[in-house]
Amino acid sequence: MKLRFLGKNSTPGDSPTLYASDEDSYVIQGWKVFANDLLMQLDVPEGQTVIEVPPELFEHLTKDGHTTGEIKSFTAPIMLVTEQDT
Repeated sequence: MKLRFLGKNSTPGDSPTLYASDEDSYVIQGWKVFANDLLMQLDVPEGQTVIEVPPELFEHLTKDGHTTGEIKSFTAPIMLVTEQDT
């Protein structure tokens, strides 16, 4: 898999980052979720993990041809305020 850097939301040493792959997918670097009350609401198969990123990271999708950089959700999100206030 080859990655193409799209952007990051810089915080020294702690930067969520968005990449596009050559396999028509995205690779996202973010904060690993450890909050059990949130993880219990999800069905995470073995071999997968849950990460958290700020919504501003998706603005970089415009660099991959998405005109607005917006992600639209058709279902209500699971809400939990984290240590990063996200």
